[in-house]
This record gives sequence, structure tokens and C-alpha cells, in this order.
Amino acid sequence: MDDQIAQLGQRVAAVEKDTAVINATLAAQPYVTKEDFLRVEGRVMVIQSNYVTKEEFARLEARVAAIQENYVTKEEFARLEARVAAIQENYVTKEEFARLEARVAAIQENYVTKEEFARLEARVVAIQENYVTKEEFARLEARVAAIQENYVTKEEFARLEARVAAIQENYVTKEEFARLEARVAAIQENYVTKKDLAKLESRMIKWCLGSAASICTVIIAAIKLWP
Repeated sequence: MDDQIAQLGQRVAAVEKDTAVINATLAAQPYVTKEDFLRVEGRVMVIQSNYVTKEEFARLEARVAAIQENYVTKEEFARLEARVAAIQENYVTKEEFARLEARVAAIQENYVTKEEFARLEARVVAIQENYVTKEEFARLEARVAAIQENYVTKEEFARLEARVAAIQENYVTKEEFARLEARVAAIQENYVTKKDLAKLESRMIKWCLGSAASICTVIIAAIKLWP
């Protein structure tokens, strides 16, 4: 664009030079011949055909001014090109963005969000508060093993209960034994033992024998006294 403006300036300078020559020629000769007129007219026609008028120059100058205002210079283009190169080096292309977007989509599908993590963390806290740890389970398991070794099972309890029921049915309770013992004591106090009976029997025999002897003596005495 600057080269075109320079060429246009050169052409304007040439036109001004030719115009000055024509004016000088007219000033040197007060009268103009037809030949001179035709020659000048030809040159003027050449100028009109090939050269630019001030109006056209003004329009072109206005266009140049508009271009200078609205279009980009090589320096600005170079600066912009440098910025574009920096963008290409440092910024992300659509292809790279698409790859990253695909990776983000995969993360969203396969990875956990903070909200999901918070819900899971709340569930873990609830588990820690309300559920049993392996250590607690091991302690309880040890206690259960101790119970299994040292305590009675329902089966063993049922067998023992059956034996107790059999004892209750077939054996004497302490109360019954006490009542019986009281009866035995009463018997011992109030009833005659075999020893006592033997003593009594011996005494009765002795009494009977004594009585018989006495009766015999009385009878013998009576017989002797009988006349």
C-alpha cells in the first residue's frame, strides 16, 4: 500500500511538472498557434486520459485514509502473527480440547464426585459409630469361645433338666426328708423299739414265770391246807 501511494505521488508530481511547462510556454508566447494549441491539447488529452484529477486523488486519498484507519499494517500484522504463534505454542487446540473433554467425561462416568464422596463418608462414619470392628468382633468371639468352653449349652441344660425332673419325681426333697425325720423322731420318742420290746417281753416272761410260780406255790399251799 505504501508503494502504491509513492507511485501515485510520483505521477502527481509529473502532472504538476507538465502543467508548469505548459504554463511557462503560454507565458512566453502571448499568442498560440493552432499547432501549439493542438499539441498542447493532445498533451492535455493524454493527461486527462492517463493522469489522475484532484477529485480522483481526493477520493483515493480518502480511501487510503480509510484503509489506514480500518486496515492492518504489516507491523500490526507481524505483532498479531507473533501473538498467534504464541497462542499456538501456549494455548489449547480444539483437538486437544476434545481429547481433554473426553477424559473429563470418562472421569465423570468412572470417578467419584465430592458429593458422592461426602455421602459415602457419612455412611462410613455411621458404620464406625454403629457397627462392630474386627477387633471388637475378635474380643466377642473370644468371649463366645470361652462361653462355649465354660458354659452349658441348651442341649446339656435339657439333659440336666430331665435328670432334675427325674430326681424331683423319684427322690425326696429336704422338706419331705425333714417331715419324715420329724416323724421318725416322734416314733423314736413315742414308739417302742425292738430292744424295748425284747426287754418288755423278757420282763413279761419273768413276770409270767413269777406269777406261775406264785400260783403254783399258792395251789400247793392250798392243797396242803385242804383236809
